[in-house]
Amino acid sequence: MTPLEVAETTMIKSILIGWVILGLTAGLPTAAPVAAQPAAATTAVQGEALPLAPGFWESRASAVVINGSDRRCLRASDIERYVHGWSNSVYACTYPVSTVSGGQVVWQGTCSSRGGRHLRIEARGTYTQTSFRVTGRVTSRLAGINLTAPFTMTARRLGECSQFPNEPPPRARR
Repeated sequence: MTPLEVAETTMIKSILIGWVILGLTAGLPTAAPVAAQPAAATTAVQGEALPLAPGFWESRASAVVINGSDRRCLRASDIERYVHGWSNSVYACTYPVSTVSGGQVVWQGTCSSRGGRHLRIEARGTYTQTSFRVTGRVTSRLAGINLTAPFTMTARRLGECSQFPNEPPPRARR
C-alpha cells in the first residue's frame, strides 16, 4: 500500500470505530435494559443511596474523531442501568464485570449488534452524585483486523428535571 492508501484506510477505520462507540453512547441514559448481570455485578443495595442523583443530566462521549452529546432527564429508575454499562437498540451488551461502588466504576463486557458485529468494552471511571466519567477502550474486528479505540464518556447533573421544561422528554423504553 502507498502511504496515502494507508492513511485513508486508517482514517476510515477510525471513523467506523468512532461511529460504533457513538452508537453505543447515544443511548446511554435511555438505553434498552442491560442483559441480566451475573451475581458478581455490584448493584445498589436496598436502602443504600443511588450512585447518581436523579435529575437533568448532560453527557458527552468522544472516541477517535467522533464526538457526541445528550441532555435528558434521568429518573431514579434509570440510574442503575446508566451506571452499569452500555446497551441500546442496536447493541445488546452483557457485563460479567460491572462494579459501581465507593465512587469507582469498572466495566468489562461484550456487545453484539443485530448485524453480527461484536465488540469488547473495558472501562474504568469515577462518579459522584452529580458527575460520572469513564474512560476505556472498545475492540472490534473489521476486515479481519482487530481494532482498538479509546473512548471517554463524561456526564454532569445540571439540576432538577423541572428546571428544563423545554427539553424533550425521555425516550420511550423499548
